[in-house]
Amino acid sequence: MKKLFTILVLLTTFVTLNAQLNIAYFTKDKSASMDPGAGEEPVLTMLQADERFVVTLVTDASSDPGDLSGYDMVLLSEAVGSGDPICGYLKGVNNRFLNMKVYAYKSGVWSWGTADDGPSPNLKIKVIEGMESHPLFKDVTIDGGLVTLFVRGTDDYGASGEKGNNYAHTFAAMTGEIQRLAYPDGALEADAVSVQAVDDPTASIGGTTIPQKYVMLGFNDGAMRADGATNLTEDGRKIVMNAVEWILSDLLPQSGVKDNALGKNVNAYGIKGYIRINTDMPTQVTIYSIDGRIVKEATIHGSTSIPCKSGLYIVKVDGEGMAKVFVTK
Repeated sequence: MKKLFTILVLLTTFVTLNAQLNIAYFTKDKSASMDPGAGEEPVLTMLQADERFVVTLVTDASSDPGDLSGYDMVLLSEAVGSGDPICGYLKGVNNRFLNMKVYAYKSGVWSWGTADDGPSPNLKIKVIEGMESHPLFKDVTIDGGLVTLFVRGTDDYGASGEKGNNYAHTFAAMTGEIQRLAYPDGALEADAVSVQAVDDPTASIGGTTIPQKYVMLGFNDGAMRADGATNLTEDGRKIVMNAVEWILSDLLPQSGVKDNALGKNVNAYGIKGYIRINTDMPTQVTIYSIDGRIVKEATIHGSTSIPCKSGLYIVKVDGEGMAKVFVTK
């Protein structure tokens, strides 16, 4: 009973400290054009399933969004067309910003540089030497400097094709610290970039200040949604979530129960529809829902995947501590 009380206190602390953050998600309804096998936007569904966030979906790509100061982060989906007015309205917006629309950089929109589709095959990014330890690559598999983002190439609507990574190059004048983290494997331009991060309020591109934390991820919408939204790899998903968490890092309160913070003999993490636990010896594991209910008790040895609905859980491992784990849909 005392152990359960301690866990419930920690859970209560976590819920109290972690007020949900508000995300404005700008996208465009492309359902009528998408390949029949395409799924929903995986970035959207991942954020909607996360207990830490309240996502406001905006599908009107033609209107001025007005005051966005009530949002902790703005996300511009790659589904939006570069010619849609919303791209222009969001240029230099004074918000923490995750931009997945590389073609917003092109002349006549933001005029920050040139946007292109990645070279074929277009499934991998090359991490810039020395940037492997950047928070955007936390827990991401980097093999020979490369990260695999997509299973196959597609077109803009999820059908067969050669798209995956979009990237920018030939930039307008830049000031301040603008980190070039990765580019499409095989891109020849010396300044090619498909993953970019800014945390310098004095930084600017083409005379436009980037006033708050900013990340550009050049992941094509059709490639992410292909095959029932399974074409984006787990490493691709991790980069997206790492980007969100980096942008919001100082707004995501800490508690006594930390992400995946278990001992050296065990680890636990969420994947789509499951909590996966790896142990090197027989270990008693208890999984709690966020409201303190026991979801699963078991002795585990080796690698075990436990089915769970999307949401937040606390994994308690005897002798190893407790960790919070997020499961996506």
